Amino acid sequence: MKKSIILSVIISICLLGVTATSSAQFQLFEEYGVEQSDLSLHQVLPTSDAGYLLVNARSCYFPGVVISEGCLLNFHLIKTDAIGQVLWKSDIPTYSSFFFNVKVIENSDHTYTLTISEPTSNQCDEIEIGGFGWEKTTTYQISEEGEILETIIWQNECTFTFEDMISLEDDNKLMINNANQEAFDFVGGKSLKIDKENQIIESNDFSENTFGEGRLLKLANNQIFLFYKEDNINRLSLLDHTGDLQWSETISEDELLYPHDLWELSDGNLLLSLYHVTEPNQTYLIKVAPDASLIWESNITAFKATNLIQIEDYFIFGSTILSENSDQEIALVYIDEYGELIENRVIANEQWEQTTQIFVTSDNRLGIAGNLNCCDEESFEPAKVFLSVVDNSFITNAKAISLEHRSRLSPNPTNGMISIQVAEFRQMANFLLFTNDGTLIHNELLQQEQTTLDIHSLPSGLYFYQILNADKVETGKLIKQ
Repeated sequence: MKKSIILSVIISICLLGVTATSSAQFQLFEEYGVEQSDLSLHQVLPTSDAGYLLVNARSCYFPGVVISEGCLLNFHLIKTDAIGQVLWKSDIPTYSSFFFNVKVIENSDHTYTLTISEPTSNQCDEIEIGGFGWEKTTTYQISEEGEILETIIWQNECTFTFEDMISLEDDNKLMINNANQEAFDFVGGKSLKIDKENQIIESNDFSENTFGEGRLLKLANNQIFLFYKEDNINRLSLLDHTGDLQWSETISEDELLYPHDLWELSDGNLLLSLYHVTEPNQTYLIKVAPDASLIWESNITAFKATNLIQIEDYFIFGSTILSENSDQEIALVYIDEYGELIENRVIANEQWEQTTQIFVTSDNRLGIAGNLNCCDEESFEPAKVFLSVVDNSFITNAKAISLEHRSRLSPNPTNGMISIQVAEFRQMANFLLFTNDGTLIHNELLQQEQTTLDIHSLPSGLYFYQILNADKVETGKLIKQ
């Protein structure tokens, strides 16, 4: 059965507070640059030796004028140890000044596989599009010391665009890509299972329609999910280990929403994020079961997520926002287990331009990486990237704040009985319950701090609630199983 996002239901959520940058205790902060080069961070890979691999696009100027050759056409890798000290740097020669998709994976022997999709200036079938031909995909095998061992240009360079890649057993990999059928015709979805030597083991066409924005996820039980856009429909599909399609379900039919990422949650369900092409400062979150059935959905306004991590029963994602004086700031945005905004904390200083990735370190601290401000118009100083690790206050404090200041419903999901715990109870309060189309179906007067309510008679599904406590209004979601 198809599941659509119900965009008409918007629950207003209060921000509980903002913590200034000064509260952040940086236990590691390093910045990296290259002489006469601008670096733009694309990915940080925490490595098996507790260090990090930073993947950066590298462009050159002198003085302030972009050079058309040399390091303009390079990716620049920086490998660090656990405390951010550089172990090696490596330039990866590429053929274009911009890139569509980039992904690096660590292999079991501590080598790396870097795959890049980029435009090619070659003509395809004697047709050029906007000065370029079609895209091409290149894979680089990189040694533990940063040396290029092998370079592979995949298939016909005019008919292959890399989308995403994940590791399988025995250093095999599953790659998702676009396959142009012919010039100006539709672009179908293709999966390739490749071995350690990048030889194709299996090839499957899982979509014959226009395909893009593919994101792969392998669960702990080895199920493989693909979240992607097909003919303006956002779909979630289950693939087998050869990349063959098992089933596919509609997540959203909004043509302005596009897949951003997906994650496996600690309860075995999936969290999907989408972005809006005309309203970029929003994040749409959808929680689904492994069969794609909807659990809840949420629209987080004012923040566009970079990526997300789960800590116990709540989530943190990084976001670049505009402050009141129009400067960019980096915020950590805390979301509870039902997709509701708990708090945001600005953590950046004036040099930070944007956060590219947040992650959990090998010793369970919060890592943040991104780009620093480039330069003023006169100095033309090169742009740098940063890698930081902050103390656990960003992880532990959010939950304490949530429990102290927010009312709670438990259990949630529920089979019928719920306990309503009202925070800062003031003589009496009201509990309002709504269907997901906004219809009020229950209004309960609460005369004490904790009240038990029986909702066995309600159909299974997603509901929204409000707790009116004096001049305070709290909103949330309730799931009836």
